[in-house]
Amino acid sequence: MHDPDPEALRQATRALADAARREDATAFADHTTTVCLLAEHCGDAHRTRTVAVLGDALDDPEVGQGAAADLATVIHAVLALGGDAHPVGPAVLRRLEECVRAASRFEEAWRSRSADPPPEGEKVTAAVEQLLAAPLGVAAAREVTMAWWTLGRFAAAAGVCLGDAGVRAWLRRRPELLARLWRAVAELGPVRADVAELGEALEVVGVASTPPRSAPRMSSPTAPPPPQGATPDASWGPSWRSGTVQRRWEA
Repeated sequence: MHDPDPEALRQATRALADAARREDATAFADHTTTVCLLAEHCGDAHRTRTVAVLGDALDDPEVGQGAAADLATVIHAVLALGGDAHPVGPAVLRRLEECVRAASRFEEAWRSRSADPPPEGEKVTAAVEQLLAAPLGVAAAREVTMAWWTLGRFAAAAGVCLGDAGVRAWLRRRPELLARLWRAVAELGPVRADVAELGEALEVVGVASTPPRSAPRMSSPTAPPPPQGATPDASWGPSWRSGTVQRRWEA
């Protein structure tokens, strides 16, 4: 495929990663649009380089949960167009594991305060955060609520990454991480469809002795890739700008 401007994609990708590190929400939204549109018309090799750069930012501990979730969304979208997930898969899975640990604390705290099922990830509100502040404290309630809200984005990106044989092999060599992700599916799957769906991809990792060419790719009801030829809409902006909770990019 002819690449219209791979240098423009490279520059936009680095600008997007830098915006996440600076927590510059406006620049992040602008560069997301540019990266997604350029990646649509570039070849797989350029998409692979794009997700590798974004993966370096995702692995940066200075990048908070909200910004990391938005990076995962962009990674998901680029890989849905093509490219190799191996350079970015480990970073996505590490972030997913951090998120599911906090999300499990959210679910446990919710059960201690309410007999109702926990809210869907995209429907958490400031009132939910305030409810959990009683058993957890304000800072911890903020952390676990953010995790519950962003979990679907990491699960979707992980599902796409686990379609790559190299990523599956990397995870197989880390049985403790694989076991922790399995526990998350068992604990959260009954109340989170996006996590339950992740179990299909993990099953291929944990069961198959010879991995197939591709594992099941997850759909993402909360963060779908933009349709070809379309500009990402406002929901593709920084996470904290969506919904009714006051979103924050700090961890």
